[in-house]
Amino acid sequence: MSNPLRRIKQLPWLPLFQTAGYAVIGLFAVELLLWWGGSRLPFVARTNALIFSPPLDLLIVLSIAIGVGALAVHLLDQFQRQIFINLGVLWGLIACLVVMVWVRSLSGIPSLLPPSQPALMGLIIGVFWRGKNHWRW
Repeated sequence: MSNPLRRIKQLPWLPLFQTAGYAVIGLFAVELLLWWGGSRLPFVARTNALIFSPPLDLLIVLSIAIGVGALAVHLLDQFQRQIFINLGVLWGLIACLVVMVWVRSLSGIPSLLPPSQPALMGLIIGVFWRGKNHWRW
């Protein structure tokens, strides 16, 4: 019987954390653009206020999380070609994304992707939706 802890230890953690970091930095760039546009253009500020108010805010957070998860798999696929992507690597990427989103929330700056249950579900959906070609053991 195989040891599951050994499989976890053998995951390429550093490239996974780098990829998750790049995805969260990409989200931060979008946040900066929305903040800049909201401070300069009044219609962007009104649109942001409308989109990020209940009940749409839950759908927006879920959509952003799906996008970040899909972006992370895309970055992993394009820039970490030496990694054989399988189901374990995708779950490891989800763990790295959760850690990076949590670290991002510690900065105190409001984020489009707070560490929450809808964000976690969106990350899982995005990673496995984009990584469906890599679902092999």
